[in-house]
Amino acid sequence: MGATGRETGISESGGTCIAGNLLGKVGHDNGVSAVSSFTGYIRTIVRSDPAAELEVRATGLPPESRIEVRDPNNELVIARGPAPSTGDATYVFPLRGAGVYLAQASWTIRRSVNGAGRETLSYQTTLRATVRETVRLPAIGLAVRRSD
Repeated sequence: MGATGRETGISESGGTCIAGNLLGKVGHDNGVSAVSSFTGYIRTIVRSDPAAELEVRATGLPPESRIEVRDPNNELVIARGPAPSTGDATYVFPLRGAGVYLAQASWTIRRSVNGAGRETLSYQTTLRATVRETVRLPAIGLAVRRSD
C-alpha cells in the first residue's frame, strides 16, 4: 500500500508585450494546502481457538500513523506494549478465539506550501500479519534417582 502526492504554489501575470517580450512581469505568490488520508486493511482468518497472538509488522510508516486490529465482533483489540508510530514497527495483539480479524494501517498528512515552494510526498508502507499459536506440550513424568 502506498500514497504519493505533490503540491506547488505560484502564479505570475504580465504587463505589456513589446516586440515579443513581456515587460512588467509581476509575481503573485499564493499558497496551497493539502490534506491526504490513507487507510489500508489486511483480513486475517484465525482457524484455531488456541491461537494466542496476532503479530502485525509495518515498514515505512509515515509520521503519526495508526495501527489497529478489530476482532470477529468488530471490537478494537488493544496491542500489548507500546510501539512506535513512525518508520518500522511491530505490534502484538492478543487473539480472542477463531474468526476473521482486521488489521488496519491509517494516516493523515497535512501540508502547506506558500509562494514558489514545492513539496513532494511519497510513502510506501508494508503491512504483514502473522498468527502465533501457543503450543502446549504434554506433561512428562520424570523419575529421579537419588544416589548416596
